[in-house]
Amino acid sequence: MRTTWADRTASGPVGAVLALAGIAAGVLVGDGGLDTVVGCGFPGDDYPSQTAKDWVAGADHVVVATPTAEKDTNRRDFDEGAIRYQTDRAVTFRTDDVLWSSRQPRHALGQDFEMVAAGWRVYR
Repeated sequence: MRTTWADRTASGPVGAVLALAGIAAGVLVGDGGLDTVVGCGFPGDDYPSQTAKDWVAGADHVVVATPTAEKDTNRRDFDEGAIRYQTDRAVTFRTDDVLWSSRQPRHALGQDFEMVAAGWRVYR
């Protein structure tokens, strides 16, 4: 029988250390931190968007979408400092599946929609 690195790790001391690290991280983050939808929202969001509950409370629609195009927008050039320029990006999405919609949405949802997302920082 052949064992893999994952088999040895899960049953050995490394697996135990990883499990303890996960438990410690959960305790340090707190119960609410474990509810978050990973990768969604920015720490400085004007609207809460970290959990599915936030989405339903503040969104017009919750969708599964595929990005179809993007372009740079809102370029800002800097004469001094480490950053030469910074830009956002306008991303066009195709609506694949509507998971939820508000009873009275402020905005209609079409087959395609656009949003501004974080872009790039180009350093000197």
